[in-house]
Amino acid sequence: MILGIIALSFILQLVAAILALRLIKVTGGALAWALLAMASLLMVGRRSLALYHWYGTPSTPPPLLLNEVIGLLISLLFVAAVAGLSPLLGRIRKSEYFWRESEQRLRGMLDNSGLIAVMLDERGAITFCNRHLLDLTGWSREEVVGGNWFETFIPTDQRKQLAELYRHHVSRGNFPAYYQYEIMTKSGERLIIAWHGTTMCDARGRVVGGTAIGEDITERMRVEEEIRRLNAELEQRVSARTAELAASTKELEGFCYSVSHDLRTPLRAIAGHSSIIREDCTAITASCQHHLARIERAAVRMGELIDALLELARVARRAPSPGEINLSSIAQQILTDLRIASPGRRVASTVAEGLAAHGDPVLVRVAVQNLLENAWKFTAGNPDALIEVGSETAGGETVFFVRDNGVGFDMAHADKMFGTFRRLHRDDEFEGTGIGLATVKRIIERHGGRVWAEGEPGRMAIFRFTLPEHVRCHSVHQASTYADGAKTT
Repeated sequence: MILGIIALSFILQLVAAILALRLIKVTGGALAWALLAMASLLMVGRRSLALYHWYGTPSTPPPLLLNEVIGLLISLLFVAAVAGLSPLLGRIRKSEYFWRESEQRLRGMLDNSGLIAVMLDERGAITFCNRHLLDLTGWSREEVVGGNWFETFIPTDQRKQLAELYRHHVSRGNFPAYYQYEIMTKSGERLIIAWHGTTMCDARGRVVGGTAIGEDITERMRVEEEIRRLNAELEQRVSARTAELAASTKELEGFCYSVSHDLRTPLRAIAGHSSIIREDCTAITASCQHHLARIERAAVRMGELIDALLELARVARRAPSPGEINLSSIAQQILTDLRIASPGRRVASTVAEGLAAHGDPVLVRVAVQNLLENAWKFTAGNPDALIEVGSETAGGETVFFVRDNGVGFDMAHADKMFGTFRRLHRDDEFEGTGIGLATVKRIIERHGGRVWAEGEPGRMAIFRFTLPEHVRCHSVHQASTYADGAKTT
């Protein structure tokens, strides 16, 4: 019986040793080696004790039997403990493998990203940095990991301040969400980095350091600085050009007034002397009379052109005063004045109610008057003349129009109509200076609007324009007007 117990105890201890070896293969941990050593000691101890009782005290077998039974129970407990620990240690081994693999994936992701990743402990020592930081700065991982971040990467003139600031944030347990400062490469070049930082805590919630993700914005800052410099230069050039334009405008105004005052006198002299010659010299021929009449008409025509130029200059010089405008009322008043001036004309007209806009009332009235006078003039040959004033909606904006069924025009010449002194008809067909539509275009564009025309020869012409709502009028001449003080026209 004793031999059977000894054999069973030996087998159980051998099984425990095999299980311990299995644990070593599964976990490779120190606990498995300890279990193997314990199993070996139990085997050696139990055999030594059994041999001692067998040879040393052959007359007392009960203690030997009792020892073997106790050894058997210990072996059973040892086998049960090893068998219970085996799956637990296997799961621990799998978890350790999983976390190690996750760490490797995370490290690979950080290494291959285009951003800087760095971890520091509470003293500022580098515990981790990714490959992008090393590639950017020229350092190797062995040179920087474990070293102090501020002594390695921060320029000397900023090192103390940033180190103290870092310790301050660690002691308070928070970091600013966004900040930027310079780092230094191994060659001494400075890079501007934009950082997103956060604290790093241990299992008890105690702050043990900080982590940060950074982006190299050196090139972006250089480009932004270049853009700021170019903008400053552009503003300086614009200011210089504006000053030149203001000076040119003043010269042009002076020229216009000179034309007004200096040329009117010789024109009046030409017209007056031509009239005197025609009246006093009765002996001159009919041909001479004809030429004198043409001289007088040319002088009058020249005076009209001068007046038109002065009107265009006054429009350009006027300081706009935006306000609400009733276009319907303005159009009705102008058409009434045209009927009074030409009582023999029969012209039908329709003006839509509620035409409202925002702009300078005086300037907009000048524009509408020029459009309606054009329509009145070019419908003179039509016994069923019709002039319409209204509005329509196109592309979400209000478009005003003046339409007539007069002589119309060819669309091939539409781009020439708004130029100064551009006329599509001869003087003997329709009188005019070629300034009216140029004045309309200048007024509408000063309000930030657009003006364009459509027509069919012998059938119709329609002029459309926009006046954006609540937009401040502007003028290239306004600065010089205010600078010289209030001026009246």
